[in-house]
Amino acid sequence: MKIQKFRLMIAPLLFACLSWQASASVFLPIGAGPLPLPGTTAAAETDLAGTVIHDKLIPFQITNGLGSLLFEGTLQNRVVKSSADGTLHFYYYIRNTRPGLNGIVGNVMTSSFATSRYLAVDWRPDGLGQVRPLMASRNAGTGNLVRFTFPTAVATAAVGVLVGGRESKFFYLKTKVMNFKEIGQTRIQLTTGQFVTLQTMAPVL
Repeated sequence: MKIQKFRLMIAPLLFACLSWQASASVFLPIGAGPLPLPGTTAAAETDLAGTVIHDKLIPFQITNGLGSLLFEGTLQNRVVKSSADGTLHFYYYIRNTRPGLNGIVGNVMTSSFATSRYLAVDWRPDGLGQVRPLMASRNAGTGNLVRFTFPTAVATAAVGVLVGGRESKFFYLKTKVMNFKEIGQTRIQLTTGQFVTLQTMAPVL
């Protein structure tokens, strides 16, 4: 597998990054949320810089009970090893979506993060895509599940909603763990309730 440095199209988006008031990732303890996500960059939070050690494109479709196609796209699941301390960051990016379908992505929920007591989350304005997650939450108890909530109406965000023909921004979970396996489950759910569950990477001790 080819290892590459993680650069999210910084040069083409330099002006946007300079004008964006980036802050630190949002700490997400067990049972927290929903908490607002302001967005942050590697320039503002230097430990986000690192090396891509896993990068997989996962095609998916979401249908209704009659088998009609509501949403189609690709989930990019990326693992970045921080250059600062070797810890792992887990990235998600919904891309290559098919225009003309009726589905709107309402939330993305990913699992198998109970082993990482520390979690911080956010999205990257210095990357590709148009639609950012607005909020994140983590379940009580084990803290295994993390949910990213996307805009459900144009009025809730200037960038609009995540429909076919548009892409999400890169959004991530930052851990203090240094190992990972393909044991995670990531569910992409529409505002109307239909969803698809995909196998993704998650931290292990």
